[in-house]
Amino acid sequence: MRKGEAVFIHLSAGLVIGSGLVWALMIWLVVPEDPDALVNHPWQPQMQAAHILAAPFFLFGVGMVWRKHVLFKWRGGEPTRRRSGLQLALLLPVMVFSGYFLQVVSGEISRQLAQIVHYASSIWWTLVWMRHHLSRREMP
Repeated sequence: MRKGEAVFIHLSAGLVIGSGLVWALMIWLVVPEDPDALVNHPWQPQMQAAHILAAPFFLFGVGMVWRKHVLFKWRGGEPTRRRSGLQLALLLPVMVFSGYFLQVVSGEISRQLAQIVHYASSIWWTLVWMRHHLSRREMP
């Protein structure tokens, strides 16, 4: 993976993770002053927009490095961080499609299910992503 590609994917992932985390905290932890408020925090719509607008850049970055990094490491039998890389690759479509479904489903049960799947897969993906990048690389 080239340095520019690495910077792009890490920045876009950071934007998606950061905006998603702030947005989720606004939903889960902030109590609105007005009981009739539609949002818990005045910046909640902006965080939602940031998250939704950053996600395609992240997916573009994943596509950019998929063949050169993911498939190359997998097919080459690269043992370093292979387990976490596989988890990231398998969790990615679950996280992406559940996020997409959140934008298009209208039924309450479908929406709640998509939320649970998206929150769980996103938290799991983020923790694995951190471990994948913070773990020590084995030296040859």
